[in-house]
Amino acid sequence: MPLNTTLNRIQQNLSSLGDLPVFSNTLARIKQISNSEESDAMALAMAVMKDPNLTARLLTLANSSTYHRGSGPIKVVSRAVVLLGFNQIKNLTMTLKLIEQFQNTHPDLDVPQLLVRAVLSANLARELAVQSRRRVDAEEAYISALLLNIGEIIVACTLPDTYRNMLAQKAMGARSWAEVQQDVLGSSFSHLGQELAASWGYSGEVMTQLRNDNFDPRKSSASATAAVSSVSGELLQHLFDPEETDRSFTDLVDKMAEITQLPTDHVSDVVLDSFKKVTKVCRDMGLSQKLLVPDYAETGEDERDDLIRQVSFLVHSEAESESSNQQVSYQLHNVMQENDRQKKVLEYLRSFAQLLATGDQLHAVFKLFVDAVDACTGFDRVIIGLMDAQGKSISVKLLAGRQTEPLQDYFQRQRTGGPDDLFFKVIQLQNTFLVEDAIDSGWQQRLPPSFRAQVNCKGFVLEPLTRGKRAVGMLYADYLSDRDAINAEDFEGFMQMAGQVRLALNHAGRTG
Repeated sequence: MPLNTTLNRIQQNLSSLGDLPVFSNTLARIKQISNSEESDAMALAMAVMKDPNLTARLLTLANSSTYHRGSGPIKVVSRAVVLLGFNQIKNLTMTLKLIEQFQNTHPDLDVPQLLVRAVLSANLARELAVQSRRRVDAEEAYISALLLNIGEIIVACTLPDTYRNMLAQKAMGARSWAEVQQDVLGSSFSHLGQELAASWGYSGEVMTQLRNDNFDPRKSSASATAAVSSVSGELLQHLFDPEETDRSFTDLVDKMAEITQLPTDHVSDVVLDSFKKVTKVCRDMGLSQKLLVPDYAETGEDERDDLIRQVSFLVHSEAESESSNQQVSYQLHNVMQENDRQKKVLEYLRSFAQLLATGDQLHAVFKLFVDAVDACTGFDRVIIGLMDAQGKSISVKLLAGRQTEPLQDYFQRQRTGGPDDLFFKVIQLQNTFLVEDAIDSGWQQRLPPSFRAQVNCKGFVLEPLTRGKRAVGMLYADYLSDRDAINAEDFEGFMQMAGQVRLALNHAGRTG
């Protein structure tokens, strides 16, 4: 069958799969934001959070031992972006969307096995790129290796009967797997993946090099990146199906050593380390770790055979680790709880956007802010206070939470020239005022005595409100004294909602 005919059949059947990963609106937005020098972590986090299932799975991965090296759980996507980096988030979202789309398609065709190999190939290419002594783009290597493996996955999912027929021909043994691919599809799976990637807009210099299949790593970074991606796939093909490769395992290791300028024994070590890493990644992505173990058969290549024995041992050891499974379950529970909060955040942000689009509705925006902070963060109390035109008094306009009366009584006040004027000064300076632990001795000396005695808070955040250049009031939220210090996730949620209030005030300032 000519290649063009195969491509047309695939494209015709893609619509039945819904939001294919490479066409995903979420993924396209993530790619756009992560490639922009003007974007920040919150912009990327907001794009991810529009896909609740992706949010949950990404946070699960961010909390896994593979990616999380810090202390304390990662509960918000923006922190995951900061810790993992834009490119890592882009790579993981593409991988997760790929798995989500295809994992349960046509159970008899063992698509999860193909997905595991795609993830493994991408991770191996990235690890070799990172350690290469040549200039190799690690993130491009990851994406390219992932896309190289997408050809067989998409044939299995869009042309299942054709793929079953191909498997039957392979089992008969009359022709090699490469010959079956060429005869039935008009090309190899890898070339088909390249053509599909190009049609989806992945047409950069690395993909061009892959399509030409003529690598000279000495000439350009793109050529070296393409070579790492391609040979990574060949190495794994040899481990899983040695009869279908033209070169020996030793030749492929030597080739990779030439491309990366690494010692050959170092290349083998990176291959084993990639299996170790992906064993954990597969667990966290919901793929069976046992799919990572190649069938063992003596080939006479000691290096290859020994590597498979080591892979088999480490995968089974990881799979049988009870404590590891318990930890993942615990993380998933926490992440799913956090995902519920993220859904609430998105709903409130949509409501803010609707209010801002309809015009000057400041009171409704203020009310929505109080409701949002109360519903989406762990703060015990939240208030909005507005100053008079002369900046001589503060009046509490809206509030929510528990034990709000002492807070309301304190902030319903006049400027007196005494210690309690601290909050007037903070508002006039127009700087965010965060006190994580008001019980700390340093803050005990700096905060007004009447505030400490009356308000009974552990920590608080105060965000001044401005209209143009004039300070007009404050947004305030706090923990009661029986709590721990304010955590980063609650502070971030507060500031996220405060940003919407600032937008409303600026809009009102321009129109009113």
